[in-house]
Amino acid sequence: MANVTVFTAWLTATDEGQPHLAGLLAARFNGEFKVAFEAWEATSPLTNASAPATPFAMPQYQLANSRRASQLEERASTQFTQATDANQRADNYILMTVLFALVLFFGAVSTRFDSLAIATILLGVGAAVFVGAAVITASFPVEF
Repeated sequence: MANVTVFTAWLTATDEGQPHLAGLLAARFNGEFKVAFEAWEATSPLTNASAPATPFAMPQYQLANSRRASQLEERASTQFTQATDANQRADNYILMTVLFALVLFFGAVSTRFDSLAIATILLGVGAAVFVGAAVITASFPVEF
C-alpha cells in the first residue's frame, strides 16, 4: 500500500514539473518496488505509449510477501486435506463405537424377555451387528 501511495505522489510531482520532489519520492520506494520502478523508467513510460502503465505491471515487481503467502497457502491446503482425512477417520471410529454400544444394548435387552425366541432374535441381531462392525473396523487403515 505504501508503494502505491508514494508512486501516486511521484506521478503528481512529475506531472506538476517538480523533479526534485519526484526524486525524493523515488528514493523512498522500497527495494522490491525500486527494481520494478527502475525497469519501468527504462521503458520511457512518459513518452512511450507501448510501455506498461505502471511499475506494478512489470515482471520485476515481485513481492516477497506474495511468495511467502503462496507457500503458506500451499502448506495450509495440504494440512487442510490431512485434517479432513483425520476428521473422517474419527467419524468412522465414532460410528463403530456406536455400533458396538448397540451390540451391548441388544445383549442387555435380551435378558429382560421371558420368551426364548425374542431373546434369541435380539442376541442374533446383536451378533450380526457385532460381526459387521468388527469386519468394517478391521478394514480401517492402520498407521503407526
